[in-house]
Amino acid sequence: MWSNKLLIASVTDPGQWYLFDAHDVCVAHKTYSIAGKEFDCFLDTIETFLASEQLKIDDIETIYLVTWPASFTGGRIITLTLGSLVLAYPKLKLVGLTLFEYWAEAGNQFPMAVEANREEVAIQKSATSDIELISKAEAEHIDFHTWFARIWKLSKWGKMVQFETGIPSVSHLLKSKSSARILHPLYIKKPNITFSPTSYDTSRPANQ
Repeated sequence: MWSNKLLIASVTDPGQWYLFDAHDVCVAHKTYSIAGKEFDCFLDTIETFLASEQLKIDDIETIYLVTWPASFTGGRIITLTLGSLVLAYPKLKLVGLTLFEYWAEAGNQFPMAVEANREEVAIQKSATSDIELISKAEAEHIDFHTWFARIWKLSKWGKMVQFETGIPSVSHLLKSKSSARILHPLYIKKPNITFSPTSYDTSRPANQ
């Protein structure tokens, strides 16, 4: 039965995985640490998570994937794996969303920030504003409600991670996003940094 949905947010560590039933209600939420091990673990983790709920991949109607920001290699492995699953299961739909959209779904508030590289932070000030790239020195002067860092932390906060997880249902936002046969990972890599609305709509072809 193609009525369940899967949401995968593996760009943070540990990654957050959600299963939604035919009524769009979250029925399972687990965490898995696969960062740096995507080639060996991503497909196995999908199967393990679904098996824990007595499901298989062909029971899934839609996979929502948080595609940005992530490592170049990890992002390519994940999106190519899902593209291969679509070939094997033609009724399967893929939907991409940004980390900031995912955080908003879990009830987090703007402004939001995530470490982009050793020197910079990607921020989004509101649900309708563009994503920006600023230096970490600039970020120290902004009070973020929601943020994530891998190798750096704001000196005024002691915690490396400050965001809430837990998505209770598939919202109107998720249902309204366009689906695709393949998703494209999004990178923050100079000099090709583009934050126009289409650049982080991961349901679109690359460079559209």
